[in-house]
Amino acid sequence: MNPTYRNEMLIFLAMLLVLAVGTGGYMAIEGWSLREAFFLTVSAVTTLGFGENRPLTPLGRDFTIFLLFIGLGTAALFMTNIAPAIIEKSVINAFGKKRMRNRIAGLKDHVIVCGYGRLGSSICAELRENGVPLAVIEIQDELFDQAEREGHCVLKGNATGEAILREAVIGRARAIVAGLNSDADNLYISLAARELNPKIFIIARSEERSAEKRMLRAGADMIVSPLTLGGRHISDLLSRRGADDTESLNGKTPSVLGFGLRLFRHPQGMTLTVREALGMSGAAGAAALKRPDGTVELSPPPETVIGGSDSLIILTSEDAVSGAHEGTEAQSAGA
Repeated sequence: MNPTYRNEMLIFLAMLLVLAVGTGGYMAIEGWSLREAFFLTVSAVTTLGFGENRPLTPLGRDFTIFLLFIGLGTAALFMTNIAPAIIEKSVINAFGKKRMRNRIAGLKDHVIVCGYGRLGSSICAELRENGVPLAVIEIQDELFDQAEREGHCVLKGNATGEAILREAVIGRARAIVAGLNSDADNLYISLAARELNPKIFIIARSEERSAEKRMLRAGADMIVSPLTLGGRHISDLLSRRGADDTESLNGKTPSVLGFGLRLFRHPQGMTLTVREALGMSGAAGAAALKRPDGTVELSPPPETVIGGSDSLIILTSEDAVSGAHEGTEAQSAGA
C-alpha cells in the first residue's frame, strides 16, 4: 500500500475513533441521546464553542478535558492532511469531468467503442493510429482509468443505457462497436443505437452463433466473433498451404477488431495440449489445428494434444504478438 495513502487512512480511522469514544462517553456518563452526545463531541474536538446542551456533571467535565487532549491533535492532523486532499481531489475531478464532457460534446463523425477490455483497447489503438476520433464507454473503474490515462475520450457508465449513448453524441457518430462480453448487452446496444441514430454503422461482438441473427434483426450491420475469425477463411488458408508454408502467418496479416492469426511455434521434443499452448503464447484462443495427414480441426478443444509435426493457428491481439513470439521462440531454443 502507498505510504501516503496508509497514513491518511490511519488519521481518518483515528478521527472516527475519537468521535465514537466521545459520543459513547457522553451517552454513558450524562445519559444523553446519540444526537446530543455527538453534537457536544464535535463541538469539543473542533473547539467551535457552541456551548453545552445541558449542564455537565463533574465526571462529564473531566471526560471533556480528556476528550480535548486526545481530540485536538487528531482533529489538527485530519484538517491539515485529509480535508485538503479531499477538497483538492473533488475540485480536480469536477474540472476533469467538465473538460472531458466538453471534449466529447465536440466530437463529430466519430466511433463509439463500448467496453475497454482486451478487444476494446485494441480497437481504440488502431483507430487512434489511423486518426479516427473516438469515444469510449466503460463501467469498470480500472479499465476506465486505463482509457483515461491513454488519452481517450471516455465516459463511465453502462453502455446499454440510452442516456450515456446520447452523452457520447451518438447522433453525430459514424459507427459504434458493441464489444462487451455479454451477447445480451451487445444486442441491446445494437437496438438502442439503431433507434437513436438510424444511419449509424453498427459492429456487434457475438460469442454464440445463435445470437447473430437476433443482433442483425436488432439493427447491427456486421457481426464479429473474435474467437473464430471466420472458419471458412481459416480453413481456406490451411487447405491451400502446407505445414511449412504456414510460417507466413507470422508476418503481417489482416486483423479483425485488433485480433489476427499467428502460428504457434511448437517447442521441440514437447507434447502439449491446446490449453498449455495458449498459456505459453498468451493467445486469446485456438483457431485451427492441422495434422500431418492434412486433416484440419477448427477451434480445437483445450484438451486436444498437439504433436511435434502439427500446426496450431492461434488467435492473438496485435499488442500481444511480439511478447508471445519472444516467449515461444525462447522456449523452442532452450528445448
